[in-house]
Amino acid sequence: MRRLLASLLFCLSLLSLSSCQAQFPTSGHGWMESDLRWLGDLKAPTPATDILAVYTHTTGLTVDIRVDLLDLTPADQVQYKLLLWDNCTFHATPFEVDLDADGSLHAGTAIPQGAPLIWPRVVRDYDLDTISFSLNRFLLGDHYHFKVITYLPGRPAPADQTGDIFSD
Repeated sequence: MRRLLASLLFCLSLLSLSSCQAQFPTSGHGWMESDLRWLGDLKAPTPATDILAVYTHTTGLTVDIRVDLLDLTPADQVQYKLLLWDNCTFHATPFEVDLDADGSLHAGTAIPQGAPLIWPRVVRDYDLDTISFSLNRFLLGDHYHFKVITYLPGRPAPADQTGDIFSD
């Protein structure tokens, strides 16, 4: 009986150790060079408004857009805007995502009648100097194009902006 109990405890300890190992997500998609859609230049007035590159890819459930900036810190007073058009609901009027200088997020300011309610996920990564936008891909058309714009506070003219960036 003791031998059986010792064997059982040994097996349970092996199972508990295996559950402590790091688990890597299988559905995740890291950013790759082939995801690059736009390269900028260095002529914006501040590093936080200077868009260096834009990447996009589609994963299982989301359309992900990453904006690389020259520099991004919590103290930056910059507004970021994403305008997205697709081949369905947002073909005439873009879906808008505004990330204000105070960190507040406004999405879909001009949503057409009957359009789906889209809540984007926006992440500022100060270590990587990036802003990432994630949108539910099932609420967008198969083909989309978008533009990213940066603004300094109190100035209506863009500090920097991309051209039209296409999904394919």
